[in-house]
Amino acid sequence: MNEDQKKKAGAVAASSIGTVLEWYDFFTYGTAAALVFPKAFFPKTDQFASVLASLAVFGLGFFARPVGGFIFGHLGDRLGRKKCLVTTLTMMGCATLLIGLLPTYATIGVAAPTLLVLLRLLQGAALGGEYGAAVLFVTENVPTKQMGFFGSWTQAGVPAGMLLSTGVYAIAESMTGDANFGTIGWRIPFIVGGLVALTGVYVRMRLFETAEFAQTKPLKSPLKSVFVQNPREILGAILIRLPENASYYLVTVFLVSFGATHGSFDKPFLLRCLLIGSAIQFVTILLFGRLCDRFGMRKVLFLGMVLITPCFWLLANGIGSGDRNQVLVAFSVFLATGHALLYAPQSGFLTKLFPVQVRYSGISIVIQVSAVLAGGIAPFIGAYLTQGANLNNLILYVGCLAALGLLGLWVVGNKGDNVSP
Repeated sequence: MNEDQKKKAGAVAASSIGTVLEWYDFFTYGTAAALVFPKAFFPKTDQFASVLASLAVFGLGFFARPVGGFIFGHLGDRLGRKKCLVTTLTMMGCATLLIGLLPTYATIGVAAPTLLVLLRLLQGAALGGEYGAAVLFVTENVPTKQMGFFGSWTQAGVPAGMLLSTGVYAIAESMTGDANFGTIGWRIPFIVGGLVALTGVYVRMRLFETAEFAQTKPLKSPLKSVFVQNPREILGAILIRLPENASYYLVTVFLVSFGATHGSFDKPFLLRCLLIGSAIQFVTILLFGRLCDRFGMRKVLFLGMVLITPCFWLLANGIGSGDRNQVLVAFSVFLATGHALLYAPQSGFLTKLFPVQVRYSGISIVIQVSAVLAGGIAPFIGAYLTQGANLNNLILYVGCLAALGLLGLWVVGNKGDNVSP
């Protein structure tokens, strides 16, 4: 392996591992918010109110993400990708470690949930800023015709983070037992994640700045410039992101809850389906990344727009019918095919949409704004459209978003592809 190949491999490894850890920390909080935090940090006589309060703090992470994305996008285009890459992982690692060490309400009273809210906001801001840096540290260090595959390693961090978080929780529960999990066991995944993330900071500090940014003269106000110079790209990319982001949270959050509440499924079964689908998705994201380099990222995205609604219909129909085998297969089909086709090309596609001087800002705006518009409100949209019974309106909603995604592809035109038409 020559020096250039070593540099490329190091950039991909450091960015991808860091992204896995970022999402591990984010999913770790989500699990604790449902299982432990209602009693530990929000004790009320009404158990349902405690759960709502805990999940509301989880949701704060979504609204902190655009703030982190805008701030670090601007700084990343002004000062460099490496500094943001190190800073965001440091923030996430420290916040996660401190949550694992945080005294509960029984120990320090109202200070406990207050500190938890602040740490959750720090997690959200870190995740919002991390994505752009991780993407660019890969895509700006590899040739254009390899952006699809190498960029897909960053995208694969989401299913990998979910699997890792679930695995560590299972180990912690087996080590401490049910009796001690609510007091000690839940802290283990946070402490482990925080320490490993801070170790990853050391790895990222040893990286060099990306080749493209190092050769560019930064603009004084990249955040302002990208809105002025690239409004078409921002609008088109946000539309492209809507069906992918909304459908993912509809499946992983709303349909899991719907299937357990209104269907004939127990929640452990649905979570196993989700984990199996995520494991297969990790592989197919990398496979579709390779296809992007062969056929072009635009064609892979187009195929995903066409297939996302049928894949979602298959899962919704299975949950409605109560067929366990269909649901098990449908989770994997949706995550590993429909969603993976839309998700795998995003790193490379967004990189090609924006010029180097405003690229970090452009990517951060697109990712975080679409996350709020689509992902953050998806469970509420799902509840409103289904009215607790019928999933047909939800399928229609995903179909409409897919149509908007196709409109987004038309808006950006051939810009953003890595293969000439």
